[in-house]
Amino acid sequence: MAESHNTPETTLEDYSPLELVTHLFTCIQLADNQMDFEEREVWAEALSALFPEHNYGHATKVFQEATQKILPLNVWERENYAIALCEQLKQTLSQEEIEEKLVPHMIQLVEADGMILSSETNLLDKVAKTLEVNIDLSEND
Repeated sequence: MAESHNTPETTLEDYSPLELVTHLFTCIQLADNQMDFEEREVWAEALSALFPEHNYGHATKVFQEATQKILPLNVWERENYAIALCEQLKQTLSQEEIEEKLVPHMIQLVEADGMILSSETNLLDKVAKTLEVNIDLSEND
């Protein structure tokens, strides 16, 4: 199989857990149509928490591929893609990993740039529903 996942025949089932998390975090980062340095730092911290042995160079390449794939999508396509990623993540990560490692980093990601926009909270609500978790941004105020 080719190294890149930007081919039409590649399905989410072919993605590694690191790729799934990176694509999901990229969807969340792009919900407000911009990416900040702080958001990339939260993504890197999430990968370290979930996958302590990951290769940073590979992760950066996956991040670039995710950005290229997600950037051209409209809001609805991004939401549907994020939901599909979450469905696959539920098959890949334990509920404990999702609740204790993934969710706190998703909250940090949305809060990283200092502004929480409705586009981010709308996407996060759909992600929470799909992952069957509670994501409460008001707890961190």
